[in-house]
This record gives sequence, structure tokens and C-alpha cells, in this order.
Amino acid sequence: MEDAAVLETVTAAANSVKAVVEAIKAARGKAKGNAEALAALVNAQELALSLQSSLFEAKEQAFALQEENRQLRAQVREHETRALEREGYERRKMGQAVVVVHEDHPDRPLCATCFAAGRMVDLVELPLVAQVVGTHICPTCELPVKLK
Repeated sequence: MEDAAVLETVTAAANSVKAVVEAIKAARGKAKGNAEALAALVNAQELALSLQSSLFEAKEQAFALQEENRQLRAQVREHETRALEREGYERRKMGQAVVVVHEDHPDRPLCATCFAAGRMVDLVELPLVAQVVGTHICPTCELPVKLK
């Protein structure tokens, strides 16, 4: 059953119970001389009000589940999109570092740390005078890597 259909069903049930409560109230007015009938109607009204309360709680839970479902569907779509974007990429050791490269562009290394976080960031070659710790650097996470 779709999310909207569940909410419609619970709402319809709550409205039906409301109608039953109103009918019981009307019957109570007519049963004033009969104590046994009045007691039965009061009991029925209490049960109907309890059912109505349960239905309102179920409706709130259905709303919360609907929102959670929406969020999970968005996460699945994002995961599927990332998986498609990552096709053709592999981790490869270059020099003293592990980088990510695409099979079509093996000479274009990407930052492995950023790639794991879902970002595709090209490593930038450092000038010779700055190549103390590494030959390249990631402009996003500023991680130096030694590719030569």
C-alpha cells in the first residue's frame, strides 16, 4: 500500500470513529430513562474514544514513516548516482602514494581521500621549490602526496 493510501485509510477510520462517537452521544440523550442502556452507551463511547486516540497516534506514526521513507529513497538515489559516477575508477599506487584514476585518463590522478568522501578532486603539481613533503597537493583537503 502506498504511503498516501495508508494515511487516507487511517484518516477515514478516524472520521468513522468520530461519527460513531457522535451517534453514541445522540443515543445517550435518548436513553436517559434506561440506566442499563445508558451504561452500555457510556462504555461504547469510551471504547470509541480510545480507538480514535489510537488512530490519531497511528496517523502521526504514518506521517513519520512517510518522511523517513522519503529520506531513505533520496539516500538510495544519491548512492546509485555516486555508484554510476564511480564506474571506471580504480585505486592505483603512483610513486609513494595511492591515488584514484579513471581507466580513460590514467595520467590524471585524483585525491583518494576526497574520492572516498564523494568528491572528485584533481591533484595539483607543486612547483619544484615547494616539493619538500610531496610532488602534488589536493586543493580541497590540502593533503600532500608524492607521485614521483
